[in-house]
Amino acid sequence: MLQLQTAISDWSKTVKAIQKKDKVFKRMVVVNDDPLALKVETMTDGYGRYRRHSNRALLKKVVDVERVVEDLQQSQTQIKKELTGLEEQLALNVGERTTQLQNEIEPRLKNLETLVETLNSSLLEITTNLGGQEKWHTSMMELLESVENIETKVDTTTPDLKREISKLEFSLAQITSTAALLKEDQNNQKITVKALGQTLLAMQNKVVKNQNEISSLKGQMNITKTNLCQPNCQQSTSTDKNLTSSSKTSDDNDVWSSIQPQYSNAINKVPKDCDSVSGASGLYLISPDGNAPIMVYCEIQTKPTKIAYTVIQRRINGDKDFNKNWEEYAKGFGDLNGEFWLGNEAIHRLTRDNNTMARIDFKDISGKPWFAEYSEFSVASRADGFRLHVAGYNGNASDALEYQNRMQFSTVDSDRDISNTNCAANYEGGWWFSHCQHTNLNGKYNLGLTWFDRSRNEWIAVAFTEIKLKRKL
Repeated sequence: MLQLQTAISDWSKTVKAIQKKDKVFKRMVVVNDDPLALKVETMTDGYGRYRRHSNRALLKKVVDVERVVEDLQQSQTQIKKELTGLEEQLALNVGERTTQLQNEIEPRLKNLETLVETLNSSLLEITTNLGGQEKWHTSMMELLESVENIETKVDTTTPDLKREISKLEFSLAQITSTAALLKEDQNNQKITVKALGQTLLAMQNKVVKNQNEISSLKGQMNITKTNLCQPNCQQSTSTDKNLTSSSKTSDDNDVWSSIQPQYSNAINKVPKDCDSVSGASGLYLISPDGNAPIMVYCEIQTKPTKIAYTVIQRRINGDKDFNKNWEEYAKGFGDLNGEFWLGNEAIHRLTRDNNTMARIDFKDISGKPWFAEYSEFSVASRADGFRLHVAGYNGNASDALEYQNRMQFSTVDSDRDISNTNCAANYEGGWWFSHCQHTNLNGKYNLGLTWFDRSRNEWIAVAFTEIKLKRKL
């Protein structure tokens, strides 16, 4: 292909050279015609003949040149035809080659385009990452600056903090020392209470022992009298019985008179309620009415101010069975550190002076806390069926206990509700039932512990509950 293009180029140059010479000869003929004619008229005949001879020779040459030019033109025409054929052949070959090259190049171009798109995408991602890195770098610089500022502030405030820490350590040491003294005092009080309890127990044992000895002596005396006295002693028997009864009463009174001062002194040292207790939450002996002490759980809250509650009921996990009879609910049952009922008799003693408020804390099965407070809370005596009285509600659980107000206490063996059924038996626990309940915190765990929320008209399933009492100020 390259050789063909070279040959075409050479032919084109040759044709152009011949055409140029042809034009030169034609100009020579034209130029030489007019001057010769002018010169013939002015020259001499000899000179004219010479010039005519020269002109003929020149014309002959011109004719020869024209023949050559004609031949060259024919050759040029032939060359043009050949050149046209070659150009057509070249165009055909070039078209085929171009198509072939196009078919080969198009897939490569597509691959290149795909590669370019990939590179552009990568470049965009790199640019984005670079932007993110710049932001990250800026953020890190800002963070570093903030850290440096904090370090500066820390360095500035460290001496002050050290001084404050020293003051706090000194205060803590004082508090620790005071707490140790209080703990020691509390331990001493516990020891004293324990000793008082042991003393009371020893006194009771002594009274029982004395009574047994008196009974034994009386028995021996009766035997002696029987042996000494025969049928005629019937009249004196009634007299002896009267004397014996009088002697027994006199002996008991003598024993009680001897121990009463010690007993009264011991009772007076026992706190009347949890407000009088000094120490943390735990078990304490109290005597609300000056009679026999009661072991109770005192819940002591010290912040923001001291509040002391006497816990009378607790349900945690269903560990204790609350389906008890009348006497068990009267005396109380359970573990004061776990689930328990303090006892209706003890609750009556705590509330008999009508100067007690109550708080009921409980959580539903979702863990949400609820509470109900009553500014008035009291339980009547056994003779009145441990009747409930509440008033002055406050809380977020609604006044469900009002439905049970003024009701006597019912158990599985003592049905005192106003329903046609035995509510205590149905709900497996003692309570102040009515028709039957709007609340029952002594029922079967995971089934019967409920509180009715009247604001939403829904029952609350209870998972934890505490009933606690506090003396009014």
